[in-house]
Amino acid sequence: MAGRGGRGSALLRALEEPARKPGVTATQQPGPSGDHTTQQPAGKPRTSGGRGSYLLSMIPRAPEPDTPASGGMPIPTPTSTLSRQSLASSTAQSSGKAKPSGRGAALLEMCGPSPPRPVRQVKPLSPPQTGVQVPTASMKKLNLNEPPSESAAPSQVRHAPERPKGPRGETGRRINLSANYIRLKSKSSSWYQYSVSYSPNVDSRGMRYKLLYMHSDIIGPARVFDGNILFLPHELPSKVTSLFSKNPYSGESITLKVSHVKTISILSRQCVQMYNVLFKRIMNILNMVQIGKTSSYSPEAAISIPQHKLQVWPGFVTTVEEYDGGLLLMCDVSHKVLREQTAYGVMNDIFQNPNIPAGEKRTRVVKALIGKSVITRYNNKTYKVDDISFETTPQSTFERREGPISYMQYYHNQYGIQIKDANQPMIITRPKQKDRRTGEMKEELISLIPELTYMTGLTDEMKQNFRVMKDIAVHTRVTPQNRAVALRKFLENIRNSQEASTQLSMWGLEIEGDTIQMEGRQFEPEQIFLGNRYRCSAGPKADWTREITNNVVTNPVDLTNWVLVFTHRDRQKAMRYFNEYQKIGPQLGINVAMPKDIALADDRVATYINAVRDAVNNRVQLVVVLFPTKREDKYNAVKKLLCSERPCPSQMIITKTISDDRKLRSVVQKISLQINAKLGGELWQLNIPLKNTMYVGIDVYHDGAKGKSRSVTGMVASLNKAATRYYSRVSTQGPGEELINGLKTCFIAALKKYHEVNNVLPDKVIVFRDGVGDSMLEIVAEHEVKQLSTCFSTFEQYRQQLPGLTVIVVQKRINSRLYAVNRGVKENPPPGTIVDHTMTKANWFDYYLVSQHVTQGTVMPAHYVVIHDTSQLKPDNLQQLSYKMCHLYYNWAGTVRVPAPCQYAHKLAYLIGENVRRDPSEELADKLYYL
Repeated sequence: MAGRGGRGSALLRALEEPARKPGVTATQQPGPSGDHTTQQPAGKPRTSGGRGSYLLSMIPRAPEPDTPASGGMPIPTPTSTLSRQSLASSTAQSSGKAKPSGRGAALLEMCGPSPPRPVRQVKPLSPPQTGVQVPTASMKKLNLNEPPSESAAPSQVRHAPERPKGPRGETGRRINLSANYIRLKSKSSSWYQYSVSYSPNVDSRGMRYKLLYMHSDIIGPARVFDGNILFLPHELPSKVTSLFSKNPYSGESITLKVSHVKTISILSRQCVQMYNVLFKRIMNILNMVQIGKTSSYSPEAAISIPQHKLQVWPGFVTTVEEYDGGLLLMCDVSHKVLREQTAYGVMNDIFQNPNIPAGEKRTRVVKALIGKSVITRYNNKTYKVDDISFETTPQSTFERREGPISYMQYYHNQYGIQIKDANQPMIITRPKQKDRRTGEMKEELISLIPELTYMTGLTDEMKQNFRVMKDIAVHTRVTPQNRAVALRKFLENIRNSQEASTQLSMWGLEIEGDTIQMEGRQFEPEQIFLGNRYRCSAGPKADWTREITNNVVTNPVDLTNWVLVFTHRDRQKAMRYFNEYQKIGPQLGINVAMPKDIALADDRVATYINAVRDAVNNRVQLVVVLFPTKREDKYNAVKKLLCSERPCPSQMIITKTISDDRKLRSVVQKISLQINAKLGGELWQLNIPLKNTMYVGIDVYHDGAKGKSRSVTGMVASLNKAATRYYSRVSTQGPGEELINGLKTCFIAALKKYHEVNNVLPDKVIVFRDGVGDSMLEIVAEHEVKQLSTCFSTFEQYRQQLPGLTVIVVQKRINSRLYAVNRGVKENPPPGTIVDHTMTKANWFDYYLVSQHVTQGTVMPAHYVVIHDTSQLKPDNLQQLSYKMCHLYYNWAGTVRVPAPCQYAHKLAYLIGENVRRDPSEELADKLYYL
């Protein structure tokens, strides 16, 4: 299969290799001069495509004693950051080796680790060409001809940060913590970059490798080479070294000139990327299979869940990066859920279903598969389904260098696989846009055989099935202690593997035997203010469900004119719901009047739409609709009507949720609170000390299953000091585009609304931006912050003095974990735990915050990265404010993982992008109708 690549080594490959054919990997393609690179044996697990796997394919295995290695690896694309601290830090090693049991114990049966997650790319660069100068620092030279010796002292190199870190926070009680980071020590202080030229010139990259690697006794077993540029961990004796080789095919004499270009720091971007490639190689040594970009799993330790036809592969996620604490390896336990159903099985189920009209079956197949991820077991690669070709079958042919060949014959020749159904349609997949960054690279289509592609992940039906999720969670919810034990076993496996240890020593690296230990802080529990001046503490679990359901809300909204829609057969359930609502409402301070009830003769979509359209007018406060079953088409149709055509807050209820009399009171209480919030009421408040400050949340929804759809940006902005009332706007942009080009219009509208409500513009604006990965931080800092800043010039008041602007990126899809250390045992840290050192980035002001209490598995912190700050707030202020905002999400009487503005923006973008699919009416903009 065709792999993926970036601007670096993949582009160099693409310029020299012929176009890949469907089902052909880069390693199976013949070279431009007719020579063939090593072909992957059938059944041998391969890593996934991309820059990392390309480098990995060329990295040498550790040589046998007295035997020079014959492999090499190409140059990594520059990615990491510069260092702030030395690599010589050490950490206390845990002495306990308790044998784990229960959830997560299966991890300890594995042989080892997993591949790195993507490293942050601040400014993507093209790969260095011959003679290009790489950023460097003056370093002490190593032994000229040998890899770094084991007795060499660890490096003490320090570099100035690209951005000032500023002071750290001080507020809070000190607690002992650990994290899933392991220190790496380097015995060398620099690498050496060389250019390699050939005379006469050699076009084939494969031949260039062979000619250079004939001199492994001179260049050594540890090297990085892409056909032009060579990196070595040691310096050659001369600035220019001439080598002489013979073409093994033609016998022609070739002169190689190896010229010194630069001495580079071991903490340069190239080196840090190289460390990530090195750990991919180590995981391969430990019999781990890379799936996707960032993770490796152990098929040998697969856990079968036969009752649901699922498999769980345990594994690890790893990445090397420079942090405040030096060079660290992040390693976390991961799991891959695979279905034992193929894409062919999905197709067959649809085509054999007699209840589906013949004319709709192809459409159903397309809907069921497009956008889904699949894995091909013969090479353990994952792909995203982009299209289904019903005109192409396994009997169809494609062109190869040797001539046309059918897909059936190709898979038989390459993998020994016999295709059973010769008439099945083909799956079409294409590289993502980020894998085709240059205009010269053509979009290449890859064809897959459905019966050889297995579905990954869970279907929506599985996710909604409590039994399925519970059975999966038994294996995937790992406690902090079991997680820590699994990491220690992983480190032991590296040390016990001679080949893996040799790989590290060749590059002058040492890895510590346990995770880092550090000190964190815990904020005090917040005070929650309810109606009638009642106040309570959020408590150690950050939950106030009991208090909110037994007291009056802060700002109740009486329900005097509302509509209740239900089917005839659900009349009894509707009346039970209303009666309970009337009892609970006054306890919350809400008066609930009799609704206008509408009983429908049937539950067709058109019946719901006509009834609601006729019932809603400007005086109606709320529409409550009871659905007998969970049907997306009905929900979407009614929501679209009430969000756009007939704007009115609405509440959709599945009758099953109000059918159990034992749970009815609890369910109606939560629905009542949600309705009050949707109508503009306030449920609770916190003490927010900042005055005249607007809090903004921004998130983007991407429709993954419908790639041609436009992405939706949701923006919410607070309108009062307590940050409990919000104004919302949405904008749309092109497919797959994360940056918000329409942000300016939304932000200006929010500032105008703030002025309308408060008769003054805000002095400070604090933006919480969700959904931004490390590689996009620099771009968002330049693009979105610029858009926000230019909005201020629209207002006369700001022309004399600009407001303070703080933009904080909130990352929740991270692999970092924090553990509280209690008498040597690792457990979940309490809510309010914060860390702003050691594991934080070297060149950004950032911090990790644990805001939730969890009873199962391991809690996941959120990562806050301040990419712009002119508000002049102290670190303590920003960190405490972030924690306070996690208490203000009105759909949950407890803390949420991210600040409320982020969560509101996420709910808004998802509702409009997934269900409504059109711009909502501005009449609803000052209400939380999207809860």
